Amino acid sequence: MLESSFSIYNLLSILTCFVGLLYAFQIGTLKKTKSIEHKYFTWYLIVVSFLVFLFFLVDINLKIKKIGLLLVFLIVPCVLLMAPLMWLYIRKLISKNEGKGTLIHFLPSIITAVLILIFGIAFLATSKPVFIQLLTFVCIGSLIFVFLGQNILYIYLSIRGFLRHRRKMQHIYSYSEEVDLSWVRGLIIGYVVFIVGMIVVNNISKKNTTQITSIEDHAGKMMIVTSSVNDFDTGDKIALDGFSDKNYNGEFKVEKIDSKSFFIPKLKYSKLEFKTAKVISPDKELSEISNILFNLIVLLYIIYTGHNAMKQKTIAVSEPIDNNEELIDVNGAGAEFDKDKTLSEAQLLVFKKIKEDLLELMKTEKPYLDHNLNIFTLSKRLNTNSKYLSQVINLEFNKSFVHFVNEYRIEEAKQILLANNNYTIEAQSQMVGFKSKSSFNMAFKRHTGVTPSLYIQGHGASNS
Repeated sequence: MLESSFSIYNLLSILTCFVGLLYAFQIGTLKKTKSIEHKYFTWYLIVVSFLVFLFFLVDINLKIKKIGLLLVFLIVPCVLLMAPLMWLYIRKLISKNEGKGTLIHFLPSIITAVLILIFGIAFLATSKPVFIQLLTFVCIGSLIFVFLGQNILYIYLSIRGFLRHRRKMQHIYSYSEEVDLSWVRGLIIGYVVFIVGMIVVNNISKKNTTQITSIEDHAGKMMIVTSSVNDFDTGDKIALDGFSDKNYNGEFKVEKIDSKSFFIPKLKYSKLEFKTAKVISPDKELSEISNILFNLIVLLYIIYTGHNAMKQKTIAVSEPIDNNEELIDVNGAGAEFDKDKTLSEAQLLVFKKIKEDLLELMKTEKPYLDHNLNIFTLSKRLNTNSKYLSQVINLEFNKSFVHFVNEYRIEEAKQILLANNNYTIEAQSQMVGFKSKSSFNMAFKRHTGVTPSLYIQGHGASNS
């Protein structure tokens, strides 16, 4: 007969799995998210949800040895899939290149799964303890060494990629709404919290002690009666303390009889004399609270990342470029070149011409009013390439492309804000090239030190 236990934590686990799989289904099926990076994230959500489900099965304590072995086989390889999937999603999101050796990222999980499968089948076929020992060695080794190494590497790569992307975007786009990956910071931080939480929850422990009042016979097995009501259930593990006999060292599974008594199938009944014998057991209440908090964090993490992933568009730069033009790479090398480098006379003349043409174009044609303006479209209007233009802006003005363009937008906005008109601030922000009121407010305060509303109030007061 199949026995199990159930709790509030288990209900929360089911909800977390459902939400995770729901987001995975939506991201995987919506047309606007059908790209390779979203496929990686779909599988990332599936793996996280599946892990929560596997921990749920472990928690309800199914009394079937083969299912327990299957859970071990599934949990360890799945854990080794999370970090690679997260990194592949972020890498594809910030780079148009697929990258080499995608399969190599999944090899640790595949090799671990194969080894667990071989040793698991061998144990089921022969029942030899050596295969359980090998299985334990593979699982513990994978979780300690492979998993730790994976996470150090992929978290580092994810953080570095995110920071490089943020620097690169400031030298390519004059807007941030669709190219902003600030939420990826939450993805990375949430992943770290998830991993740390998973480790802490599975290792957090507090021991309760319950005094033993008597030891009696129960069909030849040792029946223990405690001095107070205990919360032991059949299948729980306890330790005995206060006995000199080595037979009572270690942990034993119990079978519950009533609220104060249980017996231990592995220990035969024998008359013992004792004075301070006691039962030592894990604190179930603490474990339940920590599991609930952990699952709430995972649920919120899935909702946050799933919601943002659904909205995120592919932003990898893939605009066509001239034969003489080099695309600004992920390091920002095209934009943040060495300022101390001595330029040739020919380069100085070229840069001077670009600077003059740029200032004239910004003054007469006001290209900054286009909220979709980027370094590629502006360089074409100047009959140059994006690398040179970015270098000119960086060297001659000591600014990134976005800050250079936004200064013109803010100066334009100042005039409009102080004019007598009925436009809202949001409408005025769009008139000068900003895509949203929030990005306008941030840029305005950065350049002037005050918000648009305070700027209007201050100048209104001075004019009166």
